[in-house]
Amino acid sequence: MTALSPGQSPPPVRIPMRFSAAMSAVSLRRGANRRAAARLDYWNFRRDAIEYLESLRITARSSGAAMSAAPTADRRKYARHPLATSVQVYHAPSRREYPGRCVDISAGGMMLYMPATTPVQPGHAVRLALGAVPRPEFAALGDGPVEATIVRVDRQKLLSLGHLAVGLRFHAGA
Repeated sequence: MTALSPGQSPPPVRIPMRFSAAMSAVSLRRGANRRAAARLDYWNFRRDAIEYLESLRITARSSGAAMSAAPTADRRKYARHPLATSVQVYHAPSRREYPGRCVDISAGGMMLYMPATTPVQPGHAVRLALGAVPRPEFAALGDGPVEATIVRVDRQKLLSLGHLAVGLRFHAGA
């Protein structure tokens, strides 16, 4: 270690640390006002970390990716299968029928697109009349009305695609 001449400040001390935000080090300064310098570094680091995480969150949201603290297994009970067919949706709360377009289907439910003016909310009961279902494992759904409950309404699709994405869960016995 070399001696410092008067007026010369020591170089910053770097302490390696691991952060999930992909940051590798924090700089601590020594000097006449150590407490203020350390506080400034802390707040700058905190602000930068928050801005970095916010930019990751925005990037992930715009790209359709999902971020989580730790990798998690898919929570779905049933595998989804792509299916493009027309659907007539009877919306019980409004007592009206609306057209829909099935996007994907599983043994437990389906995702469909509906017009932007449809007054749907999670928890609403609906009855579905599906068109021809070309997948043999779901062909029985086209035989008669299917009771379901709305579990998700994605209004972000309205901005990008011009319609609502609605997630449905079939009632038992459907």
